[in-house]
Amino acid sequence: MPSTVTLHADQEVETRRQRLTLLGYALQQHGHPARLVRQRHDRWILRVHGHTVFCGGADGVYAYITRRGVILAPADGDHVASAVHRLLDGHLR
Repeated sequence: MPSTVTLHADQEVETRRQRLTLLGYALQQHGHPARLVRQRHDRWILRVHGHTVFCGGADGVYAYITRRGVILAPADGDHVASAVHRLLDGHLR
């Protein structure tokens, strides 16, 4: 039987994947192809035109973060548009 720590870690990984998937869909609606990639140790990243976006955080508090450490926005449904706007205005245009 798996420990509760393992179950909690699996839920964290799945939550981050879901949040990055949501951001990827929003970017694709704006005409910017995004690709969700699974790296080692169940680490998910979103690649957008050579830029990398992570979902960081724990215990229900997450944020979209670029590889350079720029926090784009909180990673919840209310702030996806804000993250898309910051990505498009700051990096992709």
